[in-house]
Amino acid sequence: MLPLVRDSSFALAARAPFALLKLLPLWLLPVLLPVALVTGSLRLVINLPAFYDLEFRRLGVAGNAGLPQAAVEGSARQLVAYFNAPLQPLSATVQRGDRTIDLFNEREVAHLADVKALIRGTYRVQEAASLLLLAAVLWVLRADPSTARRALARAALRGAALTALLLAVAGIGVVAAFGPLFWVFHLVSFRNDLWQLDPSRDLLVRLYPQPFWRDATGLVVLLSLAAAGLLALLAWPFRKASL
Repeated sequence: MLPLVRDSSFALAARAPFALLKLLPLWLLPVLLPVALVTGSLRLVINLPAFYDLEFRRLGVAGNAGLPQAAVEGSARQLVAYFNAPLQPLSATVQRGDRTIDLFNEREVAHLADVKALIRGTYRVQEAASLLLLAAVLWVLRADPSTARRALARAALRGAALTALLLAVAGIGVVAAFGPLFWVFHLVSFRNDLWQLDPSRDLLVRLYPQPFWRDATGLVVLLSLAAAGLLALLAWPFRKASL
């Protein structure tokens, strides 16, 4: 009997890596889900003209910037086009009388180049997380079709719960200490001090004051929570089902 036991042990050891490989997507799904939802919501807000227009009016940005409302809203669309085009140079101008003038000085343009790199990096993270999520789902469906629906539903519920937990912490931070967190974000995200702008000299901080970023962060949190909640609602009935 000893050789049989030894052979059985070897067989189990040989199958162990494959068993772990089978489980890996189910471990990755709950981790990838918050990344995909938050970066996807951020991408949506960045490209949402109605949000910019609403904030500009609510915060009185046109008056603070000394520009017509149409020029302020047009500048936002110019910036969004700049962020979304890989090689497009910044062209943010406004018409004053018969002259077309640049909105931003050299320091602001340099900082916006850093912002563009950060935004496009976020886009790549969102795309990678979404593709990995899709690959993980397909892997689970192919690896064990008989239990795939239940396994995916449970993974989705864990991911939605993790998303809600992380965003609850983020939401508390936005409400309680957005100013210090915003400052830390800039220290971590940028390798220079170009983000330290002067409202008396630099138009960028008058167009996009701190309350604008607080509201944008809050909207990203709410959209991500809504997406996680919807996913949990869809997954809940299948947590005990089989395919």
